[in-house]
Amino acid sequence: MSAMNELKRKEIVIRHQIESIERAESILRNCELFQTLDFSDRKKRSITRFYGLLVEHASVYAHEKGQKKATFVSLFTSVELLAACTGYSRQTLANLETGYMAILRDLGMIDFKGHVNDVNGSNRFDGSLLCVKLQASDRKAKLTTLDWQENRKRNFQLVKESGNTVYQLKQ
Repeated sequence: MSAMNELKRKEIVIRHQIESIERAESILRNCELFQTLDFSDRKKRSITRFYGLLVEHASVYAHEKGQKKATFVSLFTSVELLAACTGYSRQTLANLETGYMAILRDLGMIDFKGHVNDVNGSNRFDGSLLCVKLQASDRKAKLTTLDWQENRKRNFQLVKESGNTVYQLKQ
């Protein structure tokens, strides 16, 4: 019976991934600026694939929070985790000028900013706040004051001591 449940779970995950990529393709297809970018087809497909992952990630988060019809969803994540999930390098995703995140931000598909936490009296970057557009809209994704207020404080020291970090995931 557990093998059957595992198969069903995999089918649901794959269906959700396909739906997320299709949603990303649809949103970007309706983005006039994306259509005019002078990138190779391969780079456009890579950006679309990455955006599809963000849509999937944000959709799951929204569903868990009861926001199934949200146009925009903001969440806390790390670029390293996104890189590990996609196989792209951190530089490919986060370069401030040419990274996929900067391109998607300029298109209005996402907004992001590094998050700083107090760790033993010193400021440390502990991840990023990310706002993702999940539905076609004329509005751009934009982090709000509420996003910053709602962001939970992580116990950075506990995370580090437990070894439960994205760096451990990559090894």
